[in-house]
Amino acid sequence: MHPILDRVFRVLGGALVAAHLGLTIVYNLPSNPARQQVAPLLDAYIGRYFAQNWRMFAPTPASSNLSVLAVCLAEDEFDRVLHERAAGAPLELGERWVDLTAPLVRGHQGARFSAYDRLGRAQITAARGVASLPGHLELATRSCHKGDEIACEIVESEIRAWREGSSEYLRRVASSYCLATAPQSAGVALAVREYRAIPWSKRLDSDATPERTDRPLGVFELAGDVMPAPIYRP
Repeated sequence: MHPILDRVFRVLGGALVAAHLGLTIVYNLPSNPARQQVAPLLDAYIGRYFAQNWRMFAPTPASSNLSVLAVCLAEDEFDRVLHERAAGAPLELGERWVDLTAPLVRGHQGARFSAYDRLGRAQITAARGVASLPGHLELATRSCHKGDEIACEIVESEIRAWREGSSEYLRRVASSYCLATAPQSAGVALAVREYRAIPWSKRLDSDATPERTDRPLGVFELAGDVMPAPIYRP
């Protein structure tokens, strides 16, 4: 390579590394006015592509367990439920909900070096994207609460895109499940179940049970480009 080009590439490479490290440092600083000024850039770059979840080491660690629930629907029932949902009816399917996450968690507990953890973690991450605020939007959300209209627009659009992406991923997971267990299905109903941790004040109460919240995501047509999941086959 020509010496001048070599020097140019070295300078550009060094500048990119320095810019990345600088943005990473600013992103991880406590909230301050200077950080607020570059919040959109931080969220668009570090928050989107290099975000880390440090809640295990934070003052407010994760305090709930999430599971993905699904019900496979035959064509006639799928059309009926879609019509009912369009009319504003709630998504009520009784005790038919199947927990897609719990078998993966149990599989990981029984075989720590298996792939169950990766499969289950992907589901839980998507479910958390539906059930809670993405970590990379916390800064913009605080700005929104303080009256920053631009931050509010960013938060609203990002949350919508984040939840639509998470729901689409879960649709594909549930489609794979239905193709494996009920191949004649035309659609699938989806929900996220959250179990809140028992409060510390009730830790010695043998009758205390975790608070449960179900969040229906809706009814979706089966994805046509996924394979049946062997792990769910009877």
